[in-house]
Amino acid sequence: MTDLQWEEVITTSYYLATVEIKKKMEAGKNEEAYHGLNQLIAYQKKSEQREVLWKLRDLMTHVLLGISVPQKRTLKWNLELFQMRNEFEDNREDVDFLDDNYIKSIWNRAFQIAKENVEILANKTLEINL
Repeated sequence: MTDLQWEEVITTSYYLATVEIKKKMEAGKNEEAYHGLNQLIAYQKKSEQREVLWKLRDLMTHVLLGISVPQKRTLKWNLELFQMRNEFEDNREDVDFLDDNYIKSIWNRAFQIAKENVEILANKTLEINL
């Protein structure tokens, strides 16, 4: 299978990709299976990184919204913040490459997106910068 074919199977379903890799192994096509496995690992890594970026962005949006619109800071807001922080940390603990270096590498991007989100939600320009 070509890289494009592997990508198509992987983006359709991780399960189907895994089944296809198993079929290649059972057919003795170990090199092709190994290649598919590497493609799957790379795609899943990107997916995990994207998910952590989104969670960090959402967490930052929540905090900035609470700063810019203080009336949003209710008990429910506090609970949501607590849950979001725990979810973010749980994701990081589960996957070794989502370490502090990775978080530092996405921090400014996540902050900028969160700031833009809050400016839209609060309908005002924020004077908060990193």
